[in-house]
Amino acid sequence: MRVVFEVDDLSYASPATISRCGMVYMDPVQLGWRPYVERWKHDLPSNFPNTGKNFLVTLLEMSVDAGLDFLKQHATQVPISAPDISLVRTLCSLISAHLT
Repeated sequence: MRVVFEVDDLSYASPATISRCGMVYMDPVQLGWRPYVERWKHDLPSNFPNTGKNFLVTLLEMSVDAGLDFLKQHATQVPISAPDISLVRTLCSLISAHLT
């Protein structure tokens, strides 16, 4: 018998549950936003040139950390705080929407 677990968030799972399932848990905070952007790059339309994809990633690498720092310092009226990865996912979704 095989069981496949596909979850979005393991933050509430116990270490015993994770080890029994043979999973490797990576804390999103420690992982950062760069792996998401690398995966997102491969999900861009196939007719979009690789040089353009690499250029987008370079632009994100140059600006995302500064933008996240700016938001942490100056966004004082935000009713709900969002993790960095959520902000980057939203940014990538907006870019994808403009490209398609």
